[in-house]
Order: sequence, then structure tokens, then C-alpha cells
Amino acid sequence: MAEYLTDEFGKAYELPDKERITVGRNHKSDIQIPPMGCACTEENFSNYLDREFPSKRDRANRARAVRKYQGVSRKHAVIQRGDGFLGIRDNGSSVGTALNGQRVGTEIEELHHGYDVLLGFLHLRYVVEGGEE
Repeated sequence: MAEYLTDEFGKAYELPDKERITVGRNHKSDIQIPPMGCACTEENFSNYLDREFPSKRDRANRARAVRKYQGVSRKHAVIQRGDGFLGIRDNGSSVGTALNGQRVGTEIEELHHGYDVLLGFLHLRYVVEGGEE
């Protein structure tokens, strides 16, 4: 059963089968946002944006992406697996984490299929393959 976080730009981040999953801009994170190592340096991030938003009409989306992705801290959140559940907690990020509109602190909050996750300014949705809304 595959599990994903999908962002508002159409990127899907598959959750690895690990007990503790780190989420952030750091290149050592289990789930790196934005994807493919592009946040490690400004040059890589710029190249990623050029590749993802190549046309002039994409400029508004590119500007939105810069703001949204840069709101994700290097070590933003932790997703934790337990006995029969999956949960998320903030990892001391500067902008914060929310789950279905409610701020998440350092205590684990349970994730369910279809829940909205906000990392800084970036909206994501937790999706379980074959899950029901």
C-alpha cells in the first residue's frame, strides 16, 4: 500500500517504509521539498524552477512556488509510524505545520487519507493508494 504527500504543484512525494520520516528542504531529509535535491543551493533551485515553469505564462506559478517552497524549513516536520497509525509533528520549524487547518505542535497528530497538511505556506494532501475519502 503506497502512501504519498501530494503538493499543489502536482508533485507526489512517496513516503518511505520507515518508522521515522523527516520532511524538509535539507538534502538529507527522507522527503525533500521541493524534490530532486533542488533546494540545496540557490542555483539548483533556480534550475528546478526553470525546468518546472518554463514559459512566460508560468511566471505567476513560479513566483508562487518560490514563496511556498521557501516556507518549508530545512528540518520542518517528522512523520512517525506507530502500531497501526501514522502521525506528524512539527520539528521546531519557523513557520509551522498544520493538519486540516489546526496547528500541529511537537506532539504527534494522527494522519488519515485525504487530510490536508500545511508545511509553512505549502499545501499538501496525504493520500493512501486505494484509500477512501
